[in-house]
Amino acid sequence: MSIEIQPAGREIGGDLPCQATGLVPSATIRQFDIAPRAPGIIRSRNRRVAARFKPGESGSDNVTKIANQTAAISPLRQSILNILLDTTVPLARCGSSVLKPLWVNEAMQRAHNLVRLIAELEHKAPFHPDRPDRSLAEYQLAIDLAESFRSLAAADDGGMQPCFNALQAVVFNLTELFGPAFGLVFVDMSFERLTLPAYKRRALVLAACELVLNSLRHGLEGRGTGNITVALRRTARAVARLSVEDDGRGMPKSAPPLQRGIASDLAAVLEAEVIYRAREGGGTVAQLSFPVASLV
Repeated sequence: MSIEIQPAGREIGGDLPCQATGLVPSATIRQFDIAPRAPGIIRSRNRRVAARFKPGESGSDNVTKIANQTAAISPLRQSILNILLDTTVPLARCGSSVLKPLWVNEAMQRAHNLVRLIAELEHKAPFHPDRPDRSLAEYQLAIDLAESFRSLAAADDGGMQPCFNALQAVVFNLTELFGPAFGLVFVDMSFERLTLPAYKRRALVLAACELVLNSLRHGLEGRGTGNITVALRRTARAVARLSVEDDGRGMPKSAPPLQRGIASDLAAVLEAEVIYRAREGGGTVAQLSFPVASLV
């Protein structure tokens, strides 16, 4: 697939003002068992590279493994990692106070995933001196992806925002940047144009990001080639559905239902639940249906 995507949003510098009042009824968001903790920091040889990881994943074995991974990353890919890690800070600081624990946890989870994906990219698809065009392309993809993440950090959580550009840019740049670590990966996108309050748009785009990363890391790992399909469309006058499916390994039959995690917490902001099912012909389908403004 060959399409041209312009960077979504604009550069946002410094901290954004935070809303003091909650915009979401407390009954529609998941209650967190513990308050978010400050992210742990792991420094590689390049001291600018920092990996922030999710609470509960900070055991000594995991810390050592990630530290070794980041230490082995080439300088160019360390700079790409720096660009992407910088975007995990603003989203953890802005927005209404009732949702701050979610944004913090999502930011740490995304930072952790980015470190692992860059390390995987370095291991599976190292740069070749005779292919400077690839390094230039990766750098531009990282810049565009970072810009898309920054565009989600609107100061006014209640302001209505279009979802199309940010969703398209995040999905496209994620798969283009990290797909080579898993082989030849194709992505098909079909997005209906929806407008949501800023905090719901943020939850929608970040949920799509998490589900696409899950497809890459868990569904297509070791397969050499694969397809990911991401769709957003209305299924009724006042209902829309986000769907992410892959033709990868699929979920083990003995696996318990997936009901917790960042994707589920983000879906809760949309007043939805993530439903996972086996894809016919192999692979996994993840869907969440959520209420939207009804058509006039």
